[in-house]
Amino acid sequence: MTRLPPKAKRLIAVGGGKGGVGKSVVAIALATEWARRGRRVVLADLDLGAANLHSYLGIHHTTPTLARFLRRETDTLDGLLVESGQSGLQLLRGADDVPGLATPQHWMKLKLLRHIRAIDADVVLLDLGAGTAFNTLDFFGAADLGLVVTEPQPAAVMNAYGFIKAAFHRRLQAVFRHHPALADAVEFDLAAPEDQRQFGVDWLRQMAADVAPQATGLIDEIAQAFKPGLIINRSRPDDDNKLVNNLLTLCRNRLGLSIEQLGQLPANDAMRRFQLNIPGFLQQPTAVDLHASVQRIVRQLDKASAAQPSTPPDLSEADQHRLQQLLDTLNTEQLQGRSRDAWKLRVFFRPQDVMALLESHGHSADSLIQN
Repeated sequence: MTRLPPKAKRLIAVGGGKGGVGKSVVAIALATEWARRGRRVVLADLDLGAANLHSYLGIHHTTPTLARFLRRETDTLDGLLVESGQSGLQLLRGADDVPGLATPQHWMKLKLLRHIRAIDADVVLLDLGAGTAFNTLDFFGAADLGLVVTEPQPAAVMNAYGFIKAAFHRRLQAVFRHHPALADAVEFDLAAPEDQRQFGVDWLRQMAADVAPQATGLIDEIAQAFKPGLIINRSRPDDDNKLVNNLLTLCRNRLGLSIEQLGQLPANDAMRRFQLNIPGFLQQPTAVDLHASVQRIVRQLDKASAAQPSTPPDLSEADQHRLQQLLDTLNTEQLQGRSRDAWKLRVFFRPQDVMALLESHGHSADSLIQN
């Protein structure tokens, strides 16, 4: 694996369970506002089967796309970045209408994420496709922060809940599929038809209680760390707030998640005339209320960024295996009250904690990962 130094200071994914809720427009609005504040911003269109950000930005000429990278025609994303026409904002154009590229293989997905992290920018925004395909959930989970966009309509709100639940479950699966006592059950459930899968927080807790009681604390820790932000798009003064409140209650009571509602973006019928130039619309007098709402959300996100945990190091599977092997060299007293299995699971959740533990017992930072 070619190791790339992470240069992107902040990676934010914008997702949602339902198409047509304005997710791409929200991503562009946030990116435009950050660029206007002097940040270096890259919008990455990761709706690999139906990329459309270029249209909303008014880019209609032929430009390089992610297809070149996914086809291994280039080893870097640098030459694929396109100027958007907005100072400080570049576009990484998605690969649309290319058979097979909408669902890249796992190794290619990891490679793409490593290269996205290596983009030299203050903010990289990932605009994801709709739905809960594993690739979409993995892109969402790889970001420093995930934003879920919905609108105040029953179907859209329930789809947003479904997306949050699926993303959380995917995060748990990514960790507990490596647990020696739970891996077989998790993998068996993942292989089942979707309508027969039982995986959920309660199911995992019960499994852990039976065979790995020490793992239940990690379930709670992962839940506390999983904090996507919620943005309500196309809101109107007469909307029933009960829908959104019910969504937040469902997440809290059924999933144990505390979801923060970052704000609401008002519906604006005048936007229809600017579908091919969303940044231009945000400068119009008719967009004052919408622009003010975007500014409030950006201020909230900037304020919260200082409290975000550090970005996990870029580890290959070989690195993860090596960290687990090194944990076997520590005695019980050196494990700081955690079981060895619990530490090994942290390799897939917070590897920086594992590396800090090993460094405290004489392993140099350079020796922990392979170059």
